[in-house]
Amino acid sequence: MDGAYGKTFAAKMAALLFVLLFCSIPALYVGGEYGYIPLLAVVFAVALSFCYALLLRRFVSFGSLSAFSRCIRGTEMDFQVELRNRSFLVFPRMEAIFYVSDLFGDVDSVSRASLSLRPYETRAFQFSVHFAHIGVYSASLKQIYIYDLLNIFRFTLPNDQVSKIEVSPRVQLLSDLEVNDTALFENLQSRIVAPLVGMEYSNVREYVYGDPIKRIHWKLSAHTKTYMTKILESYGASGITVLMDLVSPAYDAETMMCMFDAVVESALSICFFAHNSDMDYDLVYYDRNGDKKRRIPQAFYDAMDLIAELPSITANGQSYDANALLIEERNALYAKNNLALCTANLTEDIVNSLLLSKKSGRNSILFYVIPPQVYDQEKALLLRPLKRLEAANVKAYVFSSAENLRKTG
Repeated sequence: MDGAYGKTFAAKMAALLFVLLFCSIPALYVGGEYGYIPLLAVVFAVALSFCYALLLRRFVSFGSLSAFSRCIRGTEMDFQVELRNRSFLVFPRMEAIFYVSDLFGDVDSVSRASLSLRPYETRAFQFSVHFAHIGVYSASLKQIYIYDLLNIFRFTLPNDQVSKIEVSPRVQLLSDLEVNDTALFENLQSRIVAPLVGMEYSNVREYVYGDPIKRIHWKLSAHTKTYMTKILESYGASGITVLMDLVSPAYDAETMMCMFDAVVESALSICFFAHNSDMDYDLVYYDRNGDKKRRIPQAFYDAMDLIAELPSITANGQSYDANALLIEERNALYAKNNLALCTANLTEDIVNSLLLSKKSGRNSILFYVIPPQVYDQEKALLLRPLKRLEAANVKAYVFSSAENLRKTG
């Protein structure tokens, strides 16, 4: 029993008790059989109304929702439910409760419809739901309330049938991105053979966090008294690798869902741009089990198999280290020459990895999502790391939704 109905029911019972007390006055002062007629009439009416509602429960049925529905984010869907009266009785009042869950499994939208049914009548009613975020949702005619003739009692008919709604990403048609279409090759004559391990490399630089230990040039490190890392020969191809980071600073649930939409849709929009530009591309991310995945999404307007693998965006990134993905892609021997990161969490480590990727010959691109409602000092703090990227000529796109990216791209 919900709180609102509980208060209403208590008020009705108090009113009924008052009526019974009032109707008992003739029995006390008039006496005889006729004095009890008002009290017995009220009791009989209440009992008849109660039994009538119990009887109605046996003669109502309802059509279930479709087992599966699909739409694109930002659109509205209509759900139709049919209620049928299978008897000659009249349903004086019924109430249907329809709900939709949000991306995190909590109830996001609840709609109510009050109606009455004539004998053998079938009535259909619709619920319109706007799906503002991508993901897999569930919807159901949760329950039906049946009221008695006097509108005192309420009986509940539950419904266990649930429909699934898949809300696909809204992929944007980007007009242009600053990508490099030249394959990653170093001059064959620039190769240097390491005298100790025989590993081919093209240059050396100071060691930074994340470099594999096996690439340290120990002899040169001993001579310079600082760790030096070998820069290996790159054998890559023209194309782009898109990294998707689903870690964000902590915001309210609605903002976090907006960040999730922006990161996923921007990543798929970049893949769509690469596809239309006849570029090789792949998408790298962590699945909900924390495992690294690499795939080439081809059905851009039907990406629910991808969405089903993704974890919800979180402020706790212990299992989803985007910087580790950057380091692996930066150190990969065979890699595409463009490396794009879509994230809402720009850390110092990520900035350093983007800069080192740029130094290693890859064209680093940042797609940085910030909430539209941040202002002044908070916004300045979020944008501060971009100064280092700008100084190194690393392109950064700042946006709050994939629609904004389309205007920028």
